[in-house]
Amino acid sequence: MALLSDFTTPHGAPARYHRLLRVEHDFAAGTSTLVFQVYVDEEARRDGKQPLWHEYLAVPLEDLDEDPRLRLYPFAAGYREGYLLGAAGDTQGTDEAPVP
Repeated sequence: MALLSDFTTPHGAPARYHRLLRVEHDFAAGTSTLVFQVYVDEEARRDGKQPLWHEYLAVPLEDLDEDPRLRLYPFAAGYREGYLLGAAGDTQGTDEAPVP
């Protein structure tokens, strides 16, 4: 899956195919950064060509529908190979998102 949108890289190359590479959460700063690989088109990506550009979209956590920690903490506690398997959520109440 990718997003299709006409885009001109800072080098002047036209591109249309935007594939999400990674998401970086910085809870202390209150942001999530979405990193996209930008290709001419899907065929270029499938052919193994290098992306023309990497685009970074910084999103304030408050703009998300849900704080990612609400899903990530329980996921980590239930992940079959993680060292946190079976960990209990902190219910003491902190400035972080509560763990269900």
